[in-house]
Amino acid sequence: MEIIYKSPIYIICLIIFIISRIFPPKNINDFYGYRTSNSKKNKSNWDFAQKYSTTLIIILLFILLGFQVVLYNIDPNYPYFDFMSLIGLFVVIGIVFYKTERKLKRMPS
Repeated sequence: MEIIYKSPIYIICLIIFIISRIFPPKNINDFYGYRTSNSKKNKSNWDFAQKYSTTLIIILLFILLGFQVVLYNIDPNYPYFDFMSLIGLFVVIGIVFYKTERKLKRMPS
């Protein structure tokens, strides 16, 4: 599909997050994984945040990829296609952050 060559951002992100889902960070660290003060409070929060956030972002990226394919098939020469892809990615990151933090705040300390 030409869409993958034209705007591969979702495919690249999916590959990265699938690898992160398969090989999550085992210990709390400041280098990679879902790193917020709530996720780093304890090992239980850390493990939950890694699993929940990567699962959610993978699902949302597949949905965005579907939208991208549909939009591309409607008008492959749409001038703001790449911009919309980037905005979609930021929206997904915002949703994942919001939902993960909300779940973490409800967890016992």
